Amino acid sequence: MISGLMQNGMEREAVDMFREMILARFTMDQFTFGSILTACGSLLALEEGKQIHAYVIRIDNKDNVFVGSALVDMYSKCKSIKSAGTVFKRMTQKNVVSWTAMLAGYG
Repeated sequence: MISGLMQNGMEREAVDMFREMILARFTMDQFTFGSILTACGSLLALEEGKQIHAYVIRIDNKDNVFVGSALVDMYSKCKSIKSAGTVFKRMTQKNVVSWTAMLAGYG
């Protein structure tokens, strides 16, 4: 659902849907976090992105390379390079996506 909203340029609605999913206690996966963090980056919604980051930590999904890369990308797009760097340094696994997101933040 969130991915569909994103594909149709409805980032704000995707963030609202994510909130509803949390309240309904849906289980989130790496794809959900990837989509919603992309929405936050597109909206420059740093505070919402930080809240989602805290949620990722609470449910112990912080070591997923896909989620970590999405966090780095979101922080970079929101011009919070220090936070992007912190997430990047703490990632236990890195791939070309995480490296590219970090480098793009400096660009």
